[in-house]
Amino acid sequence: MELPFKAYDVRGIYNDTLTEDLTEDIGAALAHYLDHGTIVIGYDARQSSPSLRDALVQGLKDYGSDVIDIRQCTSPELYWAINHFDAAGGVMITASHNPPEYNGLKLCSAHAEPIDAETGLKDLYELTNDLPDQPARQGRYNHEDTRDDYVAFIHGLVDPDALSENHVVFDAGNGVAGPTVKAVYDDLPVDYDKLYMEPNSSFPNHDPNPMEPENTADLREQVKASHADAGFAWDGDADRFFLIDDQGSFVAPDVLYAFLADRYLAGNPGPIVKSALCGQVVDDVAERNNVSLGVSRVGHGFVKRSYDKHNAVLAGEHSGHYYFDETHGCDDGIAASLLTYAVLSDLNTPVSEALEEYRTYVKSGEQNFEVDDRDAAIQRILNEYGDKEIERIDGVTVRMDEKTWFNVRKSNSEPLVRLNAEGTDREAVDTIVSEAQQIIRDD
Repeated sequence: MELPFKAYDVRGIYNDTLTEDLTEDIGAALAHYLDHGTIVIGYDARQSSPSLRDALVQGLKDYGSDVIDIRQCTSPELYWAINHFDAAGGVMITASHNPPEYNGLKLCSAHAEPIDAETGLKDLYELTNDLPDQPARQGRYNHEDTRDDYVAFIHGLVDPDALSENHVVFDAGNGVAGPTVKAVYDDLPVDYDKLYMEPNSSFPNHDPNPMEPENTADLREQVKASHADAGFAWDGDADRFFLIDDQGSFVAPDVLYAFLADRYLAGNPGPIVKSALCGQVVDDVAERNNVSLGVSRVGHGFVKRSYDKHNAVLAGEHSGHYYFDETHGCDDGIAASLLTYAVLSDLNTPVSEALEEYRTYVKSGEQNFEVDDRDAAIQRILNEYGDKEIERIDGVTVRMDEKTWFNVRKSNSEPLVRLNAEGTDREAVDTIVSEAQQIIRDD
């Protein structure tokens, strides 16, 4: 049976690779691993989440951890609550943007530091197979309603009196973002239309993954039809945020990151971090603001550790994760949306015009390839482009020149090789993709 222990979290098909029995064992292992400290838990809107929550609580309590349950919430609320309660760690029960049959566990230690394959997830897996004796003390269970406090924290990121009213369309994709977004924006000067704001475990309107174009089709159409200033979207657990401009066009997350960073750094200069697949526009912004730029592997655990290593004030990923000093260096799609809204309030031009200078590079979009031997495919790339500048931060990045590059890496969750390319003109990018895919496939 396929194991649900992945590079970043525990994730699998409910009642197949992820069961209540395994979840209870993971809870017991985590309690032991974190020295029986207090653990904060929350869960998303999936039908399987409450029963997995019960199993998790049982395992945590049996192995001596007190549990604070903040119930159905977003991942950013869970991260915030770990810091708010000064807890030993936390667990968010969610499969993020995956289809309804999936569920998972995002595991954290103190300060919401992710526990992943490099920082303890392998140890937890071993513990689930060989649990120590139960401690004498049984943990206690309590639930806390923290939403009002979290909303107050989010409101503290901006000056509400400085916000001007804009017309925005919100699409929560029937994930858990909806109630939190409503609580944040109802008391602010914003005129918003609502799409799919009610949590629904079956995701009846579209998958909660705005990175896929079909999942923002309704939002893009509504922005155009209502002549809105922008559209906002979140993934299933709201740790990612996405922007649609006033023309109904999807804004690439690294473009939004560069746009926000230019303004954020004006009042809060300091080092920034990007994931390896963010584009050259982020490098340009770092250079323009005279700040150092760290580059991280893809994945919130890797980015969070790079954030801490570089003493960064801001980080972003090509997939829509944004990390801020004010959020303890955690990725927070709710905070990202409000900080974006604050920037929109200051604009004297439509957002599409304001973004023009950040949309100077051409992207290939991610190409995925099934190959028999992924390591051999990547080695063929290294052999072919050995005379170019090579970076090995995340897979292989080949720099064809200062502004043109492509990346090839293995998927962490699927038997695929992924290819991304970027350059200053479409012809150059198409040529790179054509050549690289032939090498990957060994045509």
